[in-house]
Amino acid sequence: MKLDPGSLQDLSTALDQASSLGSCVTLDLGGHVFCGDFPEQLKLTHSVTLCNGTLELMGNCHVSICASYGVWLKGVTIRGHGEQPFMVDVCGGSMVHMLDCTVEGGGRPNVDGMGGAVGVRSDSQSKSELSVLEAERCSMVSGSRCGLQVVGRARAVLRHCRSCGCAGNGWMVEREGSSLAAWECEVSGNGESNVFVGWGASAALQGCSMQGSKWGRGLRMYGSGSAATLISCKLTGNKESNANIVVGASATLFACDLDGSEGNGLTVAGKGSFVTASATSISGCQESNVLVYAGGAAVLLGGCTCNNSKKGAGWRVHGSTSSLTVHASSAKGGAQDGCGYSEAEGGRILYL
Repeated sequence: MKLDPGSLQDLSTALDQASSLGSCVTLDLGGHVFCGDFPEQLKLTHSVTLCNGTLELMGNCHVSICASYGVWLKGVTIRGHGEQPFMVDVCGGSMVHMLDCTVEGGGRPNVDGMGGAVGVRSDSQSKSELSVLEAERCSMVSGSRCGLQVVGRARAVLRHCRSCGCAGNGWMVEREGSSLAAWECEVSGNGESNVFVGWGASAALQGCSMQGSKWGRGLRMYGSGSAATLISCKLTGNKESNANIVVGASATLFACDLDGSEGNGLTVAGKGSFVTASATSISGCQESNVLVYAGGAAVLLGGCTCNNSKKGAGWRVHGSTSSLTVHASSAKGGAQDGCGYSEAEGGRILYL
């Protein structure tokens, strides 16, 4: 079904008509722009494909997707010009596919503190309800908060996507039951941390770039049960740590690049916080390349290099409950004490 140019209300009417035709209905926007501030929620409640056009959402208008069957957005640009919590809100156990889409705007926190360009969430306590977003070659940016927020029983699977230049975090994955998987994505130059994983959430990232955060970290992980695996990712040049794993979170790094942070390269802090890294470069940072303190623990396996820190040590372990285990890895040319390593106040380094 190809649509003529019209307002957002006209599009809403077409969606209502499509829902009565059954599943697998395609609405072709014909390359047109649909603009307006009514209805406040452009609701997609049935299986539909929306393609080839632009939505200019004014006021508090946003796209709400709560469909028990698949919804496709293909080649759609969605821009918000008001103070919506989310420009695209995926909820209620929906399955949404986005291909070659751009979402800009959103981010005014709602009563639960959530907000961003795209939200994937579930308000239900039922373990059978899972909201899912699958996106490929999409851009998600918010000028006031994060590009993507995944929270509750929700999952996002991203390929070749971008969230760059957000005012807050690039991506946020929060709470037990939420997860993120991403391949070959760029999440860089955001105001806070490029990627945040916290409060029991999980993430798996491969070939992703998390560089140059303006005020935060490349990757920040917080809270017991939060876990991430990173393979061949680039986390360089961030304002604070390139990777910050604290308060019981854990991460596994393989063949990653954490060079050149304005702070520490890798920070592991807090009881239960744990990092395993192998074949990973963590060198040339302004402070220590690796800092473990306050009960954190890290293991550097074969092939890690932690050389030439500007002001600190190659690796530094601080406090009697903190530990670092090193196997076939190097720390040379650290500025601190003229050597590559430092143990302070009982910190323990075990060389295998």
